Amino acid sequence: MNLHRLSIARAPAAFAVMTLCVPAAFADVIYVDDSAAGASTGLTWADAHTSLTAALAAAGAGDEIRIAQGTYRPAGPGGDRHASFEILEAIALIGGYAGVGAADPDANDPA
Repeated sequence: MNLHRLSIARAPAAFAVMTLCVPAAFADVIYVDDSAAGASTGLTWADAHTSLTAALAAAGAGDEIRIAQGTYRPAGPGGDRHASFEILEAIALIGGYAGVGAADPDANDPA
């Protein structure tokens, strides 16, 4: 399996869009919001994963991960400062969504 390492430091209001060879058919959408308080299944904004690491572990080729505004780190408080996210080829990461608590959680402002 070909993995790419990516260190992500995210400003609160902006997140880069990255797409790696994503086929359009049969893709799942996985939601990430550090403010979500639901079941952490990643299936909806209300039940979004609260960690990008969990969403990446659940993702497969062709999936899209929608990331709400926030700060996401690969290691928790006191964790390895050199840790990085491992992103499979063919997964789309799209950030800047309003997320849980917004009138329109799908509103996107990547600027």
